[in-house]
Amino acid sequence: PGARHPPRALGPPPAGLGDSVYPTGPTGGVTDDIGVIDSGTLSNTVLFSFAAGDTGLAGITRAKGRWYVHSGPTPIADPFNPNSAMFEFNNLFSNAPTFTTHTSGNPLQRPIGIAYHRGSDRLISINNAPQSDMLPVEFDGIFATSRTNGGDIVTTFDEDVGNPNLPRYRAGTRLVKASGSPDDFFVITVNGGVLNGQGDEGKGSAIYRLTMDNAGNGAVALFADLSFTNFGNITFARGITADANNLYFTDGFTGAIYGISQSDTGDLSTLFQVASGLTRPNDIIFNPYTNKLVFTDNFDQTISQMNLDGSGLEVLVSGVDARGLYIIPTPGAAALLGLGGLAMIRRRR
Repeated sequence: PGARHPPRALGPPPAGLGDSVYPTGPTGGVTDDIGVIDSGTLSNTVLFSFAAGDTGLAGITRAKGRWYVHSGPTPIADPFNPNSAMFEFNNLFSNAPTFTTHTSGNPLQRPIGIAYHRGSDRLISINNAPQSDMLPVEFDGIFATSRTNGGDIVTTFDEDVGNPNLPRYRAGTRLVKASGSPDDFFVITVNGGVLNGQGDEGKGSAIYRLTMDNAGNGAVALFADLSFTNFGNITFARGITADANNLYFTDGFTGAIYGISQSDTGDLSTLFQVASGLTRPNDIIFNPYTNKLVFTDNFDQTISQMNLDGSGLEVLVSGVDARGLYIIPTPGAAALLGLGGLAMIRRRR
């Protein structure tokens, strides 16, 4: 019920606004990088590089002037493997960026999605440990780490792996801050819908609303079961983002980007398809400066953008296996930190 909210008309956006910061997986087994795409010139600058084999970067966010990035290499042979971690970066857009390991090991296991909750001053992590690894139940779910003390971690939501009832939260990957609410987020799960067929492609995806309190605790409620829709079964939902009215998410199996309009009470109103015929869209983010959707494709190894109605598809950069996106004002470093110009920088650790 209810009408679809059309994309907001912001007028002609200023040229070259909204640069995309991203972490990458080890493209070709070489390095894990953090880079930035200048939306005006489409130049791609590597800000920092990790040596091959040390990390598996995924997810990026910014809080109180610092950047936070997950690391979650697979396979997970040891639940206390310190390579499952959250890194904190200082001066990322300088000639000498530095990082520390904010937290590592138990309970972080292949964390992907990351977001900052101001009320609790905590960083929310979505664990995506492969359940075939048979890790203990507590390694799946949602955790909130204090921004000021990496040893202070709250179990926000513990996935009940043994629960046979569907739908339920299962194999979460990413989350996005809900528009208009300081404490609500939307979390997307690969599985957990009522469709429970064989293999990943046979299990329905779902979206959950996560409501946080100021202690880092959270309550999870089903927002949308994507098992059976007018566009078929959506079974490999990956990235999720939001503008003022709508949610947008990607699905790797159907090669499409979908939108969900919300009613005035914040409930699901209409599911619609934004774009189809893509290869394997993954992470996605709304760029408020250009009023466009920016998304990654891990198969094509591209970062692209399109209008909210699916038109104007444009490849921004190719040859990168990006696993996370964050938008900053253009011109990147100069606007963010007041630096004059930014050369191509590569730093290894």
